[in-house]
Amino acid sequence: MVSLLKLAKPAEMDVLVENKLRKYREIYNMQPIGTGNARRKYSGICVLAATILMLALTQLLERRGIIEFGNSFLIDSENAFIRTLVIILTFAILTIIYVPIHEFLHYLLFPKRKGISAYIIFFLPKFIAIFYDGFMSKRRYLLMLIAPFLTINILLAFLGVFLSNYEHILSLVFLNFALSIYDLFAFCDAFKHIPSGARVYAAHYTVDAPTSI
Repeated sequence: MVSLLKLAKPAEMDVLVENKLRKYREIYNMQPIGTGNARRKYSGICVLAATILMLALTQLLERRGIIEFGNSFLIDSENAFIRTLVIILTFAILTIIYVPIHEFLHYLLFPKRKGISAYIIFFLPKFIAIFYDGFMSKRRYLLMLIAPFLTINILLAFLGVFLSNYEHILSLVFLNFALSIYDLFAFCDAFKHIPSGARVYAAHYTVDAPTSI
């Protein structure tokens, strides 16, 4: 049985999570995971910065003649501005397709507990996210964070065996990295700061909560 999916607005989720955290802090002595609050606050900026760096890297590699991304996107124009614009638009379209898949892979790693819901949240700049309104173990939390990055890269590596034009695969690897940057930071943060045996809820952890919740 999968977790029940519900739609929620960002403001509604903020109220829901804060109310539960206030309750859990009193009962279970919940603690934030390292830089979790700051990381969430600047997550959109991190994704934007990673995307800009990714696009800059594609231009650098193309100018050095290492690879030709323009060819991988079927761009015939020699005009650098047009080539860059088409690449940006292509990545934007791929992002719209990619993000729901990314979030669904998170969803598959959520614990399946009766009465616990998962919420789909729509907001900018990421435009969609998914949140599990329950506790999970440190191990499950780490697997949930890293699952989209690893799964998609493994699939891309598998496809690379059958595709001769590796620029297609490399461009998607860059996109996967840029849009997974928050998850990678969160994974390192959680691995470093969450003690063994702890339970996790909304980027906070406790060693006092029973495993039954």
